[in-house]
Amino acid sequence: FMGNEAAIVGGSGLAITTDGGSAWVNPAGLALIPGDSLSLSASAFTVRRRAVDGIYSVDLQIEDETPHTYSSDLDSTELMSVPSTIVRVWRIRDGLGVGLGFFTPRSDVFSSRHNLDALEGSYENNFALFSDGTEVTQLMQRYQLGPSVGWTVTPDLRLGLSAHVLYQRELNTWRGIHMDSEGSDNFAQYGNMAADNIAVEGQMGGIQLTAGFQMTLPWDIRIGAVLRSPVVQLYRKEDVDALNAFLWVDESSISFDFAPEKVQPSTGGVRILEPGRAHVGIAIPWKWGWFALDGDIAPAFDDDENDIHFPLVWNVRAGARFKLGRNVRLGAGIFTDHSRYHDPKEFLQARMDFYGFTVGIQHLTRFQLSAEETSERLVLMSTLGFKYAAGIGQVMGQHVYPRADDTESVVESEMHDANFYETSLHIGTGILF
Repeated sequence: FMGNEAAIVGGSGLAITTDGGSAWVNPAGLALIPGDSLSLSASAFTVRRRAVDGIYSVDLQIEDETPHTYSSDLDSTELMSVPSTIVRVWRIRDGLGVGLGFFTPRSDVFSSRHNLDALEGSYENNFALFSDGTEVTQLMQRYQLGPSVGWTVTPDLRLGLSAHVLYQRELNTWRGIHMDSEGSDNFAQYGNMAADNIAVEGQMGGIQLTAGFQMTLPWDIRIGAVLRSPVVQLYRKEDVDALNAFLWVDESSISFDFAPEKVQPSTGGVRILEPGRAHVGIAIPWKWGWFALDGDIAPAFDDDENDIHFPLVWNVRAGARFKLGRNVRLGAGIFTDHSRYHDPKEFLQARMDFYGFTVGIQHLTRFQLSAEETSERLVLMSTLGFKYAAGIGQVMGQHVYPRADDTESVVESEMHDANFYETSLHIGTGILF
């Protein structure tokens, strides 16, 4: 969640947001910030836990004996610290605010190690060998930077607009060594070895626009809406480095291949990378604070030429903020975060729908810069929030049949049900002056 207020109310409140995070949530809220401000927020730490039993498995069989299945589990626990938001807001005049924001809407690190060693036997001192040790790592970060403006058109209507440039970096590596007698009881007569070290690095630049409004209705009920444009890729570059070594043994004939390879960098031009999204929300202010309910929807999108496919996705968020005196605010919220992707097709791809909650507290410290002043000129806002989310979905695994008659059937995809978990601590601060 981008912004300190959003972090403690489950990402809700687009109809009533009025802090620096408005530059992301709904830029129309910048019109109500009473002065210049600087907002900083960060996930002090995020723990992501991913585990799937039997994600990688192999069947070994000697002659007519019953096959034995050996498997390796996916087990990844990542501890991350990611700065998420920096927003500077200038109050040009009453009802007009301009902001410049830097955001990290996505950041993830994933690693999975699989060590699978099987010595099958002994049947009259025979054995079949299968050994596979692999390590997969994935890194993805997206940054967005750009200006925003919020303008009070009438006392009850505010409009806002943001324009962001994007930079995204992805790094995927695969390292592994494989030994296999393919079910034979003699590796020296019939077997193979392979070693791989592959790294794929991609970089993308693009743009995205956001427009929003907030309106005050009778009884001080607030409504709001935001429309985010598709993410338009302006350029993409991808580099591939690969080092492969192979050894085959077949009826005492031995062949060896050593293949270092650096693939010529590939580039991509202008295209839609992700579909747009529409958000709507309503907020009911009361003396103790406010309650908000938001929803959003992203349409289905298919680009067969570039193999980009997104299903229709919707989410809901609900949150409330409570006032405890003049300087303390409590927040709580619940949210959904449904996957934007179709069912996985490749090894270790996942499709997870997350459901979670947030709780948090904000404290305001007010200062008068001189004894002659009748009101506070400087306000410090400190935010501490906690988020927990559980994901339900599926991950694609692999099952190996070394003795399959058809070479295309040696490795088969196998879907696994999965549960992922994420816990985050949000620390943020803001200065109003």
